[in-house]
Amino acid sequence: MDPNTWKVQTMASGNLSLEIDPNTSWEHFPAAAKAFLSQVRGTRLLKLDTPVERLWIVLVGFSPFWLAVDEMGMSLDAITKGGNKVRLALYGRQQPGGA
Repeated sequence: MDPNTWKVQTMASGNLSLEIDPNTSWEHFPAAAKAFLSQVRGTRLLKLDTPVERLWIVLVGFSPFWLAVDEMGMSLDAITKGGNKVRLALYGRQQPGGA
């Protein structure tokens, strides 16, 4: 997965969401999620599947996240405000938004 295509967005909660791949489908999520976690040295803690969304609770940099796929593609979403710094470090920026 190419980190150059990742985008950070602010969610309504104020926490950050790392948009990883808008083209990941429900069917391809498990393989894509495993590849992403391997790339960022993350660990899956819990797996939840519904007819419209797949959601894993994962640890990255000792912080918990939701790694999910829905109609918007695959994203890594902060569960806590502490995860925002980890997400920005993955993104290679200090603040969300453009270059």
